[in-house]
Amino acid sequence: LLDRRGGGGGAGDDAQPIAVSGISVLDPTDGEEKNNRLLLALDEDDSTSWETSQYSNPQFGGLKPHLGLKLDLGEEVEVRKVTVTSPTSGWNGQVYVAGAPSDDVRAWGEPVASLDGVGGTGVFEGFEKKGRYVLVLFTRLGSDNRVEVQRVAVAR
Repeated sequence: LLDRRGGGGGAGDDAQPIAVSGISVLDPTDGEEKNNRLLLALDEDDSTSWETSQYSNPQFGGLKPHLGLKLDLGEEVEVRKVTVTSPTSGWNGQVYVAGAPSDDVRAWGEPVASLDGVGGTGVFEGFEKKGRYVLVLFTRLGSDNRVEVQRVAVAR
């Protein structure tokens, strides 16, 4: 888990940003997916990003069923919105909120929000759940067989 100091930001509207204190990848095959770039998904600079590898098709080349970003909020808080700023179009994603992290998606419970065919930035909202950890799970890659994340922001 990588540590980050500072605020969340980027949530917009009247939502109150929640600082993300750590980020790690959920990869069911080896736990690695450009981990050295993870903190770039938390900075406020849209010219930097974390991205998945590029696969042979939008279903992760048949190598894995999904890939995710696990966010540590540092304490249990009420989560109402997650925004994934991305230039990638065509991706599918789900958001989970839980009291404890896991590398097994089933341990996170049911997703609180889902989006399909996202045309760039995805805003997951319309839910309210208390937890310390957020999982942004990519279930389908974008049209170029990858997903690029310029920023992920959490809000209450």
